[in-house]
Amino acid sequence: MAQSMKEEYGLFVWPCSVVLAEYVWQQRSRFSGVSVIELGAGTSLPGLVAAKVGSDVTLTDDSNRPEVLCCKMMLMRCILCIYWQGFDDLFATVTFLLQNSPGSVFITTYHNRSGHHLIEFLMAKWGLKCTKLLDGFSFMPSYKASGLSGNIQLAEIVL
Repeated sequence: MAQSMKEEYGLFVWPCSVVLAEYVWQQRSRFSGVSVIELGAGTSLPGLVAAKVGSDVTLTDDSNRPEVLCCKMMLMRCILCIYWQGFDDLFATVTFLLQNSPGSVFITTYHNRSGHHLIEFLMAKWGLKCTKLLDGFSFMPSYKASGLSGNIQLAEIVL
């Protein structure tokens, strides 16, 4: 997979993406045969793993980054364009999707850089609840986690 080391590009494999992909792989029986939407897919690592384990995957990303969307997958019509100005827009989208898909779960990983609890504020604002919160490295094999750094959390969020 081609990767740009410039973090402003969607072609950078973020550590959170690696953690989420590992979670999908370890929970593969849970993801087999279900629909998965990857929001802000970039390199699509978690979405590709979900497809590998049998999920029906839809990838989304910013349409202003054509280098992200120009690939054979575009021919499969599985990429949708979504643009957010910030996390509030993301949580509005998540809330809409959860309201229109009863029983669905939003699974996300995030790098807590500042110690502030923005995700908790946004969950409260949008009426969401966290049902699972894990240290992103707690379930990863050490040989995979050793190349990653940061305070990465995995959260499962529902209405």
